[in-house]
Amino acid sequence: MTGEDIRARLAADPELGAGNVLPALLALGADPAGPGAAFDTAVDGRPAGLPLTLGELRERVAARAAWWHAHGVGPRDPVAVYVSGAADCLLTFLALTWLGAIPALMDRSLTGGAAAAYVRRLRPVALMTDPGHRALLAGYGMESVALHAEAADTGTADPADAPAHYRHHADDPVAVTHSADTTRAPAAVVHSHAGLFAAVRLLQLTAPPARGAERVLSALPSAHAAGVQALNTALCLRSDPLFLSAPHDGPAVVAAIERWRPGAVLGSGATWAQLAAMDLAAHDLDSVSLWRSTGGCAPEPHIRKLVAAGSHEAVTREGVRRTAGSSFLDGMGSTEMGHPVFHLTHTRTSERYGRCVGVPHGFAEVALLDLATGREVPVGEVGHLGVRGPTLAPGHWNDSAATYRSRRGGYHLTGDLMYRDGAGLYYHVDRAADAVPLGGGEWLYAAMSEERVLAACPEVHDCTVVSDRVHGEVVTDVLLALHAGADRRTDRTGAVRAALTSAAAATLRRVVVIDDADRVSGPVDKSVMRERHRARTAGADAGTAEGPPAPPLAEQVAVGFAGDGEGVGEMSWGMWEIWGAMCRQESGLPIGGRAPLEAGRTLDDIAEELRYLMGRFPAMRTRLRFDATGRPRQRLFATGKITLEVYDAGPDADPDEVAAAVEAHYRRTPFDYANAWPVRMAVVRQHGRPVQLVTILHHLVMDGRGGAVMLRDVGARETTPATGMQQLEQARWQRSSAGQRQSERTLRFFENILRTVSARQLPGPTDPRTPRHWMAEFRSRVLAEALPMIAARTGAGTPAVLLALFALGLHRATGISPVVVRPVISNRFRPGLSDVVCPVSQSGMCSLDVEGATATEVVQLTGQASISAWKYAYYQPEDLDALIARLSRERGEDIVIGTYFNDRTAHAPTPDAAQQVTADEPAEQLRAARDDTAFAWTRRQDTSSERFFVYADNTPDGGLVFDIRIDTHYVSPAQAEAFARCMEDAAVEAALEDAGSRGEPLAAAAPPERPAR
Repeated sequence: MTGEDIRARLAADPELGAGNVLPALLALGADPAGPGAAFDTAVDGRPAGLPLTLGELRERVAARAAWWHAHGVGPRDPVAVYVSGAADCLLTFLALTWLGAIPALMDRSLTGGAAAAYVRRLRPVALMTDPGHRALLAGYGMESVALHAEAADTGTADPADAPAHYRHHADDPVAVTHSADTTRAPAAVVHSHAGLFAAVRLLQLTAPPARGAERVLSALPSAHAAGVQALNTALCLRSDPLFLSAPHDGPAVVAAIERWRPGAVLGSGATWAQLAAMDLAAHDLDSVSLWRSTGGCAPEPHIRKLVAAGSHEAVTREGVRRTAGSSFLDGMGSTEMGHPVFHLTHTRTSERYGRCVGVPHGFAEVALLDLATGREVPVGEVGHLGVRGPTLAPGHWNDSAATYRSRRGGYHLTGDLMYRDGAGLYYHVDRAADAVPLGGGEWLYAAMSEERVLAACPEVHDCTVVSDRVHGEVVTDVLLALHAGADRRTDRTGAVRAALTSAAAATLRRVVVIDDADRVSGPVDKSVMRERHRARTAGADAGTAEGPPAPPLAEQVAVGFAGDGEGVGEMSWGMWEIWGAMCRQESGLPIGGRAPLEAGRTLDDIAEELRYLMGRFPAMRTRLRFDATGRPRQRLFATGKITLEVYDAGPDADPDEVAAAVEAHYRRTPFDYANAWPVRMAVVRQHGRPVQLVTILHHLVMDGRGGAVMLRDVGARETTPATGMQQLEQARWQRSSAGQRQSERTLRFFENILRTVSARQLPGPTDPRTPRHWMAEFRSRVLAEALPMIAARTGAGTPAVLLALFALGLHRATGISPVVVRPVISNRFRPGLSDVVCPVSQSGMCSLDVEGATATEVVQLTGQASISAWKYAYYQPEDLDALIARLSRERGEDIVIGTYFNDRTAHAPTPDAAQQVTADEPAEQLRAARDDTAFAWTRRQDTSSERFFVYADNTPDGGLVFDIRIDTHYVSPAQAEAFARCMEDAAVEAALEDAGSRGEPLAAAAPPERPAR
């Protein structure tokens, strides 16, 4: 039976609703082997991401229905569901509605206190949690709930024991979801069987499926009405859906798009803000033809960024072709509306913005009301939005007062302020609770003001307007989150003031640039940011004191901390890897830096941040213990005290210069690995207020990927227990039989390479310099643009392509072949290591014989070799040192592999070869990009470094930047520059190789006029 036949049968079923889609599908003849759903977490032993067929989905739901039935849950019983995973949330919804029970779904981000207050209001018969959320509720008196269920247990019952499906009436309650507030007890909204399904019936079952409906990615919160509707819509349309558990994690959403290849992505404003802050061009989003939004109105810059990505089918003279660009369906709605009431589609050519939300759906009746008179306002005037329609929620659970308070003249008042133009289009200006009267009929509308600032300031990717009354006058602060690469020091006050209405501009007090760690997105998160900013700026002008010049040290604040775990053990392999580099380079390899602080920050909250860091991350509470031979072991402390240092900048001093001096002091002062904590933190004050923060750590604390995890947790103030194997546990596993076998396999792989290659892997002292160690920066847009071209032609992944170009560049600059390189491997794909904050990266080994090979041949060779390099990069570094020493003795010459490559770029999946452009187009593209190539020596020092180490990173403008570090006694400055330019030349050759007519040859980048000095 076709999907169209199924939709027709579903549409004709008068009893179909939100509570019985799954059984109705099977009863009407849907194929059990057809699509069901996929989730980003494991489901009852099935791996994450593995799709469940419709029959398998029914089986997993039946198991849960049987479990709940066996525990006494039945029709009309409310059950609170407080979990992290989309699978736990949505499978439980299906299971409880199977029984006629009422799932009360709770957002995973609800704080413990808010969740406890919400549960008390629900008065449920049962509460289902996972370990993390159960811990959040500890101490909040949840003992009154009769049944406490562990989410993992509910899928263990026999599906055959599930009772018959409950037969729903149209008015039966099928779910309680809540408003978007996650910091205080939100409103509990009841949804009916017919109401929560009305829009699916009216829009999806009676019209052709929307573009991209065949394969869908839901980045909607699963616990909200939109998440439930996304599930039911996908089932009815027989789509292949993947549901994400953390929908507001931009990088996770992009990674899921690249992996799942959806035609449509469902999300809300918080998701779009995250994606708009990313370099979407660096990712493969071509599968996406539609972004479907629900909730609040999305800002113009976010929409434009999204519709520029993706692709769609278009009719051209050559027929139907896949064309760049996608559509954005903006749907404004709320929990109480049950479904977006307004709709407006944007494309790359759209110009109707300014918070236009389009027109109402045909099923909805809307009015803009003057609450003083109850009458509709004239065209062009702002009124309160009232809605009538079949999707509307019946009311609020256990709160009839809230239900009737939101009704006026037969309409539900949504809390939104809007106006309508002469063409019948509607515009959203603000939430009524956020609008501020300025007198004389003027208002400050925060949402519209934010839209104006975003449109006027392209370097800003998110904006929050905070207004308050101070001494009876309205004052406004505008918080700006900048795109990567934007200059934080630029004064944007004038641009912001010009973007506001004259009445709003007159209230502007300050413009504050904030860090991404302090930014949250979405309507509720905007409220959180406003409250946070108000708390930080309250009394900011009081109690200031001018301190002495800085340095020297002005104050020390003792910060006590406590965290999980303690003990002494071997260092982990990742620690040994970094320790070896630290010893070779005679440095703690300090990481960190300095940054300005937001106005209103206090010493107390910075001390709390330091306390949080020390308590949450075991690596920050770890010191070394040395035995009589000097061999280190790790020692983890459960408690301790650390000092937060304070330096004062004079009233006329530049606080950044003071912070720079503190940072330099921290970097050059040797670390005491045995007796001091690995974290150094200082605050620079000016006029008594903290204005700069300096944080330096030695490299045993974390590697680059661990730093990203730390910033994520700190930004979210994550309180759930840290996941993954921490350093002591890693070391215990590594000493086990399984760990030793892993290391031995890797060392055998290394030995096979080391026995066959030249002991001398770099040219030697052809041009030694003083200072000895040099660093350069090489920027190339050519390489960034050539990588996907080469990947599309060869079928190799872009990491393998970049490694191949590295080898070709080194070979052509030095004549070395085979090129033996130590690629740095993150190892975070290994079990238990993805989210740990500690060093787990290690250097693999790759031997590439590039002599006489074409660029394409080298790419293909590297593709195979790089797989082994990733596989064999987890081992005991001490044993590798012993292996190299033994082989050196056997060969009578010292073997040193001093060539390292750390690829830290964000790689997209291999492009489809069918989407390649013609040969002339890439030639022109690469010729234009060549003009942006730049090479410069940046630093010279006598501090030791590896013989040849190259780091590759993305640049904000879509190019690549290479940090090249050399020991001039092994690689000359001229050879290092030649390596960079040869690598670029090889990229051009590989991109155009075997592509037929290539047009005019590309001009090589001009070498420097004088040799490096």
